[in-house]
Amino acid sequence: VKLHTADGTILAMNRAGLAMLGARRAEQVVGTSVYGFIAPEHHEQYRAVSAAVFGGAPASMEFRLIGFRGRRRILETRVVPMRDAADDDT
Repeated sequence: VKLHTADGTILAMNRAGLAMLGARRAEQVVGTSVYGFIAPEHHEQYRAVSAAVFGGAPASMEFRLIGFRGRRRILETRVVPMRDAADDDT
């Protein structure tokens, strides 16, 4: 689980996400760009998925994640928008 802004700035990441990247502490990734950890060939698709989610739609994709030591993993992600009381559709 990770949270990031519309431009890709990482706000939070759980222990499992940190372990996949080879990070020991959240401070190593918080404030950096998610695109630094996504293989360049997947940036355009990831931007499209992010735009869909920030537009209110759920989305999913498969991409390569690149960790701190260069280890690559193939991940499938399913993402949904986070909503608060101001986002009520009723």
